[in-house]
Amino acid sequence: MAKEPWLYYLRYRIPFPRDIIGLLDRHRVDIGPSAQAHTLLETLVTELKNNSLSAATSGRFAESFLEHLLSTKATLERDGWKLVQAATANPVQAFGDLLLGARDASYHPGINPTFVDLVDDIMRDGRVTAAESNFLTEKCAEYDVSREALTRILRFKLRFHSPLIALVDEICKDGTVTDIERQLLTERATELGGVPTGEIERLLRRGLSLRHYRSSEDPAGLFPSLIGGFFVCRHILHDPELADDFFTAADEYLSAVPPYSLDANTQQRLSDALAGGLNNLICTEIFVGGTGLASIVASVLAIPNVQPASGGPTVRTTKVSDQGVEIIAKGLRFELHSIDNPRLPLFHHEIIGSVVRVFVNSSHPFLHRSDDGAALLVRQLALSITLTRIELYGDDEILDDFFDRLPMNDKLVARKHTTTRDTSDH
Repeated sequence: MAKEPWLYYLRYRIPFPRDIIGLLDRHRVDIGPSAQAHTLLETLVTELKNNSLSAATSGRFAESFLEHLLSTKATLERDGWKLVQAATANPVQAFGDLLLGARDASYHPGINPTFVDLVDDIMRDGRVTAAESNFLTEKCAEYDVSREALTRILRFKLRFHSPLIALVDEICKDGTVTDIERQLLTERATELGGVPTGEIERLLRRGLSLRHYRSSEDPAGLFPSLIGGFFVCRHILHDPELADDFFTAADEYLSAVPPYSLDANTQQRLSDALAGGLNNLICTEIFVGGTGLASIVASVLAIPNVQPASGGPTVRTTKVSDQGVEIIAKGLRFELHSIDNPRLPLFHHEIIGSVVRVFVNSSHPFLHRSDDGAALLVRQLALSITLTRIELYGDDEILDDFFDRLPMNDKLVARKHTTTRDTSDH
């Protein structure tokens, strides 16, 4: 195990200490049958409630929970971890891809996608007029979007949604800008309503710096750290505002004069914010004030790769009978049972150790009014919905396994499905 086991929270699907009490209240934590694990959990909760969680307790719980995940052959890594790794391995491609798909560079949890579409449509020419600004202000009330959120979205999109981005990328592909290309860019900017000359030059500096970037010219490793910080904020901290700050800083780093430079105050502000966000997740002071940005990102990326000892394929079995369905997937056993209680909902579940029991209520009025096809549909929905609610194990692979193995009536059930998770990503 790692010398700093509390870092395991960031890579692996271990409930963050910040969220553990709320998860326990909703019966959403399964730590297995180990008495030692339950003792550790009790100690963790006690220290959390007393605001005195120690690094030692936090680390021991992380190790214990990771061992439990290994024993159940559950999905180990968080969804966004591989994105963090890939981005820092090739930061130039990661930044370029996000830049050209600027809609993907920023994300807005909790904001109606239709509202974001309205903003994108208004900014198709790279600017916002007074009338358009008033229109968006009215829509904020309609879609329950705060003025602060609108300001953040507009600030980011005004910088990165320029309709000139694709043209600049094409011009800079060969690493040079000819007089003809510069003239074309200026004419296009005029057609769009007069993009300032300074903005055109900034876009060209960024495009050329991205094409000419060499790690040897960036000995401090700042650019990979800025991109790594962006992906950590977006996919682990789920902090959209801080993610935007990192992406903007990476843009400033490339378009600066001279290129590949960022003022020390901005670097320290970002590193302090990242350290604070990580400390808050784990409720432990793992990064002290003043820690450099590159050092923080390097520590996160250095979390060791842990694999099940056997390395063999995951065993899945399914048993179907008149009484119900039993599915074993990644160490969890999902059992479907029928109950007869008019006071209970259509279906519910309970978790006992590594067994998930899903109960479909045959006394529910919906089933009394329905045919056998609807009853089959309810059984299938009860299983799949329960699965997605159990966040530690709700990935696409298991959903595919459920839908492939359950007896299905294709006229009643569409094969296409999606998974949903809380933004906390436990």
